[in-house]
Amino acid sequence: MAFMNFDGPNFTMEVPTNWIVTSSPQFQAIFLGPNDPLVRSNLVISLRPVEANVTYQAVGASAREAQEREYPQYQILQEIDFGAQGGTGMLRHYRWVNAENNATIIQVQAFFVVGQILFTLTGTRGAHLGVEAGQEVDEIFNHMIQTFRITQ
Repeated sequence: MAFMNFDGPNFTMEVPTNWIVTSSPQFQAIFLGPNDPLVRSNLVISLRPVEANVTYQAVGASAREAQEREYPQYQILQEIDFGAQGGTGMLRHYRWVNAENNATIIQVQAFFVVGQILFTLTGTRGAHLGVEAGQEVDEIFNHMIQTFRITQ
């Protein structure tokens, strides 16, 4: 997989050269993988201002409560708090079932609070991809998140 540098508002990261890049009022950057009729793999980035006392831990806990309430068959697969290594964020892998198309969704979500800005990165893919293709997309998500750098 070939990657290129992408400079977004207050961040930079490496993204696949064959993914489509777009944005929306809700997300400052949207990266779309190859077209898939069931669930198109994607990674979205949002930046939101937060109060001075907001922490990534509080944001992660609030997001988890909402996900448990709203996502059928929600299951956390892995959770990493980078604060233990001196970082300023957390990473969560989870799965749930989308009742509309009866598809199992696998997501990775990272939260970073720097200054008074919350950076949220969410990667989404379908479990229907199978082990090999699923691992390939997961590796792409991991690379994108690992190369994510805040530039403010």
